Amino acid sequence: MRPFLRFFWSRVRSSHRTPAIVAGIYGLLFLAGCAPTSPPPAAAQASVVDSADIVTLDVGGTAIRFAPIDGWCIYPPERMARFLSTARVTSPNVVMHAYFGDCGQIRAAEALDGWVVDDGNLGTPKEVVRTDLGNDRATFIDRMAVELRRTNFDQTIDKAHGELADALSDRGVDLEVGETKNLGIVDQDQNAVYFAIIQNGQANSLDRTVDISRLTVGAATLVRGRMILLYMSSDYEPGKTLEIVLRRSKAQVERLISLNPRESES
Repeated sequence: MRPFLRFFWSRVRSSHRTPAIVAGIYGLLFLAGCAPTSPPPAAAQASVVDSADIVTLDVGGTAIRFAPIDGWCIYPPERMARFLSTARVTSPNVVMHAYFGDCGQIRAAEALDGWVVDDGNLGTPKEVVRTDLGNDRATFIDRMAVELRRTNFDQTIDKAHGELADALSDRGVDLEVGETKNLGIVDQDQNAVYFAIIQNGQANSLDRTVDISRLTVGAATLVRGRMILLYMSSDYEPGKTLEIVLRRSKAQVERLISLNPRESES
């Protein structure tokens, strides 16, 4: 194993590796508005960042340039702040950097206090957010794939369900978790390793009850020496959603990498 990967796996304790990877999925499922919460303040009607705009994210002291795929936008400031605040409670193992989604759905959600069906986020496991893991992306991806294949996700998912239900309960949301299906690794290329999960459940809050059936594709990659977990999600339709979300995820990872070339490629 390469030196930087040896350091990474020795630094992140075994009991924390998978929770960090899974946490972003749960951050998407319920932070994206599927679970009803208190409506945002009127000030939330801020302009939506255009998908062509490039923003710079601070990832453990490293500047990472980011722009969503075509037709997708970064969340407006008030909505972004609200989600990042909730993520610190529901996804404590991950430092979330940004939330984004379909531009049209974001505009509608801002106007009607709704949720964004097609959405995504970026995060980094807290324990390595300031760790330089080098530039050997190929080795990193291979090692992550090995870790994902040998991990017992079912146990981690059950624990995450319980922690998320407790966190949402404190915020006035009653979560009933239904069947969750781990699809495992669904693809791997030179940019990332991709894995997926299908989640079902019901959330109750205020005067609303929401039935949830979501598919999330997660991608693990290395950008400018930092581990990036990228998640993209949508309502689940058998035989259709996985192909769509995986295609979006690959396009988003490719854009992220192209905006942050290695020094030798600059």
